[in-house]
Formats: sequence, structure tokens, C-alpha cells
Amino acid sequence: MSVPNQREYSEIRMDGVTYGVANFDTSFKAQSRLAQYSYCYLVRKGQFILELEHPGTHEVIIPEGAIFSISGLTPHTIRSIGSPGGETLVLNDCIDSVGRQVPGDVQVIIGEVKNDALAFASAYSGLQLITPKNAPDIHNRLWQLYALIEDELLRQSPNAEIVVRLLSEAIVVDLGRFAALEKTDQSVPANALIDRRILRVMMAIGIDPGHKWTVAELASLADMSRTAFATAFRKHLGTTPLKSVSRARLAKSIFELDKTTRSVDQIAENCGFGSSSAFIRAFQKEFRATPSKWRRKIGQ
Repeated sequence: MSVPNQREYSEIRMDGVTYGVANFDTSFKAQSRLAQYSYCYLVRKGQFILELEHPGTHEVIIPEGAIFSISGLTPHTIRSIGSPGGETLVLNDCIDSVGRQVPGDVQVIIGEVKNDALAFASAYSGLQLITPKNAPDIHNRLWQLYALIEDELLRQSPNAEIVVRLLSEAIVVDLGRFAALEKTDQSVPANALIDRRILRVMMAIGIDPGHKWTVAELASLADMSRTAFATAFRKHLGTTPLKSVSRARLAKSIFELDKTTRSVDQIAENCGFGSSSAFIRAFQKEFRATPSKWRRKIGQ
């Protein structure tokens, strides 16, 4: 594989980004559709439980006003607190257009963009949950950015699509700032910028997780020495470059298990694992299930 020119990763583009609103009554359960999308949820009203299946299975209470981002490659479900009744809905089918007034106890604004690199990158970065308590400046700024996006969408202003894209790209940068805040456990000023060299590497891994990446190659892409790159990578993401490559490969394998009929051997090769046995070991360590068992589970 030839590594793309560094300038290709110097800007985050959110072409095709869309926004909608999902409204739910007191008792509900809605499951996301597995896809190579990146999602940003803004909880305008109510609270609920977020169930995640990557890595492992766990639940998080999402309070009113919270903002969180998650990959479409991470299986997730939102449900009412308590025992939800009725059938499980498809979350993507519950989204209405911005501005449509629909009553409900829970209202969630959902931004989504089909972007393979961002989907894979956010899959191994994990859930980013932002509240007024853990990051007040970033939280306020994100809601301000969305208010501008909503205004553009409701007024259908000239060139609204371009303005919404640019504002969405600002949201992604702020989410990156929060990721840095979480990994370093330090205060990050509102005008701080995520290290674009690390972002460039994340995007490259996301575009082709199956490539046989080495630390030296990734460091070269970041235009850094191996030592400086490894230190900066851990500072921003809290893990090593090769562990992140492995998680990106696992994220891609989840998509292929669900959306293709390829065999485990074929998926292992396509996702960059040295062998099917190496793939099964990595998958089982991450998800406590074999790829075949996972495929049967999501096919139910």
C-alpha cells in the first residue's frame, strides 16, 4: 500500500453529514444499525441508558444535556431507565427531520456521517461522553455549534449545506479536544487543537486497517521520530499505536461478520490478521466470544 500524501489528512471533512431528532415515550428500546458511520448524540430532553457491546458489554446512564459520540461499528442500544416494554426499535428508523414537533419524554438529536476512517477511528477511541460537569467549556461550545447548525437547517439558508459541514467539522475538533482531556486527565483550554499528526495517523489506520502497519511507518506518516510518535500517541489515546491498529481491525471484522458472508478465514485475511487463529484469539479476548458465535448472535 502506498501511504497517501500527508495533506490528505490535514483537514477533517464531513461531507454528507445529516442531522435529525428522535423522540421516545417513557418506555422504549432502540438498537442502532451496524454501519460505517460516525454518530454524535445530543440529549435535549430526558435521560436514558446506553448499552454498549464494544469492548465487552456494559451500560452507561446518559443524563439530560449530555453529548456523546460513538462509532456505527460499535453495537449500541438506547433504552428507558427501568424495564422497557414493547418491541425493540431500529434507532435509525426513529429519526425525524430537525424542527418537527413530536411529543415525547426523551428527545435526542442525532448527527451522522458516512465516513469509513472516522467510523473506524471512533470505534477504537471508544465512547466520548461530555457533560457540564466533566468538560463545561467544551460542552457549552458543542451546544452552541449545534444551535447554529439547527438555525441553518430550519431557515434553509443559501449554502446551508456548506455551513453545516464546516460547523460539523468544528464539532469533531472539539470532540478531539475532549478525547485529549480524558486521556491525559488534564485541563484542556477551549482553544486547544488536537495534534493533527496523530489525527492523520488515526485516519490512515481507519482507511486501511488491514494494512500491515509498523510503528516506523506510522511515525513516518506523522513526520515524527518513533520515540516521539509513540509518546504523543499514548498521550492522546492512552494506548499504543499497534494496539489501536488491532482494535481498528476488530472494528472492521465486526462489520464484515454482520454485513458479509465471508468465512472467518477470509475476514481474518481481509482485516490484516496474520492467521485465522490470531484473529480468533484477538476477537475472543476483546469480546469474550468467538467470531462465529458473535455472527450467530447478531443474526438472531
